Amino acid sequence: MIAITRRISPRSAPEPAPPILDLHPVFSVPSGSTITDVTINYTAKAGTITYVGAGTMVTATSGNVTPTLPANWQANDIFICVVSSHDNKAATMPAGWTAWESGKANGTTLQFSVFWKRATSSESNPIVTHSTGSYIDAVVVAYRDA
Repeated sequence: MIAITRRISPRSAPEPAPPILDLHPVFSVPSGSTITDVTINYTAKAGTITYVGAGTMVTATSGNVTPTLPANWQANDIFICVVSSHDNKAATMPAGWTAWESGKANGTTLQFSVFWKRATSSESNPIVTHSTGSYIDAVVVAYRDA
């Protein structure tokens, strides 16, 4: 069993947990109380999670990019797409992808985002939308039995 702790400050909302984590939070706050911070412990589901592979990382000096899916992926694999741009412009993914984490790494010139999706039987390489700004790169990795 693997435990992962994620601290959430009062200024940020908790991101949706990827399905590889068995998460059932219950919060109870007494009347008149204030939450200052919350620690959530995630426990990974039992079983062996297998790394399938990574697609080809793509880069561009501006505009959208289309990273390739890993070879040998199967339906029900978990795709994770990591995107970084050197301009603090947020990237978006097609319908079906969930934003897991996003932020400004240094506050002025580097934006990163992490998205995930459970694969269906018919997937295509996703278009990462980044319509303005400068340098961007993206890669998709896959995990099985998650």
